[in-house]
Amino acid sequence: MPTLKHPVTFARRGGGALILLETETAYYDQALKAAVSVERGELLLDPSFGTEDPTFARGEPVGLRATVAAYWPEISIRSVDVGEPNNSGTTNMKIDYEVG
Repeated sequence: MPTLKHPVTFARRGGGALILLETETAYYDQALKAAVSVERGELLLDPSFGTEDPTFARGEPVGLRATVAAYWPEISIRSVDVGEPNNSGTTNMKIDYEVG
């Protein structure tokens, strides 16, 4: 199902909002970003959506896998690598996944 690109972006010509399609990698990248950036219970309309912040949950990201399986069953997460915080306070995270 087409979805709005976030942050919401408008085309220079015509002013229409840009959308992502399920045939694009960006669609699934955006879905995974939503799954890791929303804490479980944060969305009032669907409190079961979301996951514990993976930068604080060391080990297997069970919550992330459960959220992805429930909302995007076509995504199979191969691995999640959460690095250590660097000097600027940011942490790199890599999610290796496939769609099938």
